[in-house]
Amino acid sequence: MIPLPKEVTIRRTLRLPAGQIGLDCRAGLAPVVLTAVKLLQPVALGAGSEGAPFVIRLALNGLRGALSARLATLPNAEQAYACVPLPRGRGMLLVANTPRGLLYAARTYLQLLRPPAVVTPETELEIPLARIVDWPDLEERGQWGGNVAEDIGWTSQWKLNTVEVWAQATVDGAGVPIVQIPRELFRRGAELGVKVVPYILHLEQVSRYAGLMSRKELLSTPDPSKPLPSDYTPGLCMSSPDTQELIHGWLAAAAEIEGVSDIMVWLSEDAAPCYCPRCAGKEPFGLEVQAIVGAFAKVKPGHPGVRLRLLTTQGSYRVNGRVIAAAPEDVGITYYDGGRTYDSSHAPMIYPLLEDYARSGRWLGVYPQITHCWRTVFPWTAPQFIQYRAQEFVDKGLRCMIGYAVPSNRFHEFNVMAVAEWTWNSRGRTPAEFARAYATVRGIADPERFARWAVLQGAAGWVLAESRLLLTMIYEPGRGLRGVAPVDDHRFESAGIVRVDGVAQAQAQAIAALSLAHVSGDPARVDESAATVAGLEVLELLYALPGQLSAEPLDDPAKRVLADALDRLDDAANRLRRHTLAWGERIYAQNAQTPHTRLLDTANALLRTCDAARKLAAEHGLADPRPATRLQPLRTWSADDFAQGQKALLMHSLAGLVDPQGGLYHVGLDFADSAWGTYIEWLAVLTRNPAAGSYSVIAETPDLLGANVNGVSIWERWKELRLAIPATPPGTELTLAVRLSGMPVDAPEGRRTCAGIVSLRRVGE
Repeated sequence: MIPLPKEVTIRRTLRLPAGQIGLDCRAGLAPVVLTAVKLLQPVALGAGSEGAPFVIRLALNGLRGALSARLATLPNAEQAYACVPLPRGRGMLLVANTPRGLLYAARTYLQLLRPPAVVTPETELEIPLARIVDWPDLEERGQWGGNVAEDIGWTSQWKLNTVEVWAQATVDGAGVPIVQIPRELFRRGAELGVKVVPYILHLEQVSRYAGLMSRKELLSTPDPSKPLPSDYTPGLCMSSPDTQELIHGWLAAAAEIEGVSDIMVWLSEDAAPCYCPRCAGKEPFGLEVQAIVGAFAKVKPGHPGVRLRLLTTQGSYRVNGRVIAAAPEDVGITYYDGGRTYDSSHAPMIYPLLEDYARSGRWLGVYPQITHCWRTVFPWTAPQFIQYRAQEFVDKGLRCMIGYAVPSNRFHEFNVMAVAEWTWNSRGRTPAEFARAYATVRGIADPERFARWAVLQGAAGWVLAESRLLLTMIYEPGRGLRGVAPVDDHRFESAGIVRVDGVAQAQAQAIAALSLAHVSGDPARVDESAATVAGLEVLELLYALPGQLSAEPLDDPAKRVLADALDRLDDAANRLRRHTLAWGERIYAQNAQTPHTRLLDTANALLRTCDAARKLAAEHGLADPRPATRLQPLRTWSADDFAQGQKALLMHSLAGLVDPQGGLYHVGLDFADSAWGTYIEWLAVLTRNPAAGSYSVIAETPDLLGANVNGVSIWERWKELRLAIPATPPGTELTLAVRLSGMPVDAPEGRRTCAGIVSLRRVGE
């Protein structure tokens, strides 16, 4: 069963046909109770409780005796439940303090029954006469981001009970604040016992999405002493009465939604102060909290059952104590920090300020990543990591964990179910025991072998994740090769590759896991282990390369060592690319989707690391044996390309650059510092008919079909898009065509720049 109940005793079982099992519900008609009944009806095909030899009875706690008293006083009693045999083996009583607890009882007992997919009245079932008493360690267990809103039917079966969903705060045509969030989601949540919490986006970013760019009375005043950064978006002036009324309108609109019990507001990710006379010199996060709390105070009287939550950020980290002090006691605080909670290290996450806060009895949640990294899409079956995080949160008295899985749960189902396991019962199973349970529940052959693989893979993957290798190289693929550390996306503190102990042991574990994966015949396990092996090889090489690529002259033996290291780096980078893409694309194909930009970036980043290393090696006289596999600049774009409008079509001859036999190529698009980023709309290879003067498309990138690849900017500085170019007759004229959307035609003077570079590389199959 997942999650493992706290207390289970099974003394004996019965065997009965489903037609002799009745169902008796004495718990009212709440939506979650009806769901519990629907879950059990397929295995209780007797006409009812009357005359049935065996009855499954659902009841709310009204018993007399020790069990009833204990249920009422368990931790998180609202979700506690018990399953106990009725006298003389005539049935099972499923009892809970609340309707939601009763749904959990039904889910647990159904897992114990393990019925076949199709049950007829004649189907014989083995019925455990079990005694179960159970309750969760964390009050709220859930997710935000990705596909969580659409996925609650799947996640709720593992007793995950919270999703936090973007409220899309905006204004209507008359300027009235509104929130756009499907009301059906709240109805569905009520049926499944899932709390749906709408959130209002980071407040310094909200104007970008809310149609507020022309509302000067709302917008913050930038620092007059500094130039505006690229892709500048103004925040909100928290001292403006219009801003305060806007926030009040959004909170009021969210509170009006049937089923809303909590509303979250995300504080700004950046300490982006407003420099208007009313705000100048004041602590910006203090102003934000004051504006939000003040706005909610006007909502509260009409909605006394609705509670406010605030999300901290990396921007607020240094003043989180002030945020806590400014929030009334009934306001929940959730800890998020792009560098400190989006972290897969062994470091504890909840620091003393928050430990004291939780210990005081106030409500504290946390937003950890539950995957390799928020910015990457990379396979990692991680039982040890998930257990470690969940145990910390339970031990330190948190009330809520909201995990983040990119880009959807389909890529990380093991980790999502592990979150459900250990946030419910943090001291129940070992990683190996959970992996066996997972394999059994998911119908995986040889659960014991799967568990051995998962434990090895979890340990090896943790070393790679903790190193921040892939995150670092996505930001700056050549980072650290000569000890130079360019600035990252300032919202997320990735301080370069972390030197992690135990890389050699992790490599041995990854190789052992790969061997088990091959024996299993499961291509997903093979790809995960092979990608991890390759990543750890790259990590080992990059620990040594800065010294090998130093500016000092190298003697011949040192050059031979360097040449061998660079060949190994090329090989490992290409293996990581192939296996990461194969793993990800298999999942996309199963879900009829196209690859997400973060999968492509993860797979391709190390190719650029190889480019940078080869460039430095050339300074030592080492020739590149594979120059066609490096990015070759073709052309640039600039504001001149957008002189006639916001769209531009770039054309460039590929003469002499593409093998007549065709092959797989990447087109690189790199942001050059400028006022505006650039969106990529279309990318293709054309053939030209000189006689007709027309073009035909012979290859088009598949990576834009799902609109997941937005473009390049200060936030995502490069992209590589794939082109599978077919063989062409000798003399065929090939042209690369790229359609871009860039600088607006009305961009103000001083901000009329939009620039980048287009490149090409050949990629091995």
